[in-house]
Amino acid sequence: MTANLHQLLDTKYRQYFDLITVKRRPNDKPWMNDAIRRAITQRNISYTRGDDSFRSVRNKVQREISSAKKSLYSRKVEHLKHSEPGKWHQQIRHLAGLKKQSLSFPADKSDLEIANEINAHFSRICSALPSLDLASLPDYLPAPTPPPIIERQKVFECLQKVNVSKAGHPNDCPTRLIKEFAYELSEPLTHIFNCCLKNGCFPHIWKNASVCPVPKVRPATTPDQLRPISITSVLARVFEGFLARWIIEDVHHAIDPQQFGNMPGTSICHYLISLLDNAHRGIDRPGKELN
Repeated sequence: MTANLHQLLDTKYRQYFDLITVKRRPNDKPWMNDAIRRAITQRNISYTRGDDSFRSVRNKVQREISSAKKSLYSRKVEHLKHSEPGKWHQQIRHLAGLKKQSLSFPADKSDLEIANEINAHFSRICSALPSLDLASLPDYLPAPTPPPIIERQKVFECLQKVNVSKAGHPNDCPTRLIKEFAYELSEPLTHIFNCCLKNGCFPHIWKNASVCPVPKVRPATTPDQLRPISITSVLARVFEGFLARWIIEDVHHAIDPQQFGNMPGTSICHYLISLLDNAHRGIDRPGKELN
């Protein structure tokens, strides 16, 4: 059912939204567009022929490049200066053509060979682990009560809260459309979610992930120095949200109060405050409680 739903969504998306192809070259700048590329081609032709219009065409190319840089800066970079300064510096480096070297694999290997080598390394990590045997778990017993039922209203609310700025799986339809048609999608998704809970399974299509290798050190020279960042389907993440909330509710009473990682509403700042608080109690004023 999950595979059929994804196929139907993809078919309808391709039917009503035309595929736009944008040609990019490996050395293209972020501000490069088709208008600038056509102007550069016209400039080169005028220069080769020795036409009198070469100077005007050259000036046109310079104006187009300047306009494209300003437009890119105002659309994607300027607001980051105050909201996310780190990304602002990153985008400025891209505009200036200053890029950090992330990968440094042997030059005699093609991009396809390097990609296959990285893929084999990441898959080897999971394949080395044994499969889960439910019978070997000491605390595993069939649930005495029926599995929980997910209501359509809850699925609808989760789909409406989907963050359109986050990346989705390449095979997904755009997140904005999922959010726009949350009401229509909530009915089949509710049925699929409840069937998964009833049968104790997870759809195989939702186990596929798009993996992006991120270097642990710069430059990375071997696959061991890469960290996989996986992007799964948006619909799978919605289902996982229900499971995560139920698990947290069941084990919340057994979680250490000093556990700050992977806990909603906490961060490294809370840990540092707790660390300083405990240090202050133990060193400056032993035996006294802070208000």
